[in-house]
Amino acid sequence: MAPSAPPPPFSASVIEQICRILADAVTGPEIPNLIAPFSKAPESLEEHRNTKWKRLFNAVITVQNRIRDGRPLVRLIVEVMAPVRFPSQAEFDATRALVNEKLEDVATVALLYDTLRAEALPVRASLEFIAKVQEAWT
Repeated sequence: MAPSAPPPPFSASVIEQICRILADAVTGPEIPNLIAPFSKAPESLEEHRNTKWKRLFNAVITVQNRIRDGRPLVRLIVEVMAPVRFPSQAEFDATRALVNEKLEDVATVALLYDTLRAEALPVRASLEFIAKVQEAWT
């Protein structure tokens, strides 16, 4: 079986929303261990002063921009959402529901985009169509 393609990059707004949810599920001292796989250098003192979600966001977006796919966010979600990190099943379920809701929103938009893209004319045909309409209107 061929390996599956990595997920496409996530938008900054999606990464922010997911990081805000995940930050509520971790403590500040846990963050260096969570973001260590994303960087060879430890966090700067300035970065360490940021809020939890911002530290997670910065780590994910930096790597995503470098490798140009969505694996960093997926990795962070997998790490934070390990059930053993949560004191109760109820807290795990609540956090999972919030993350899933955001990811479902992304999937809905991606499906809509793919549908529109599939129905769109190729660029050259679009330009020819626009020129034809312009002639008809003038």
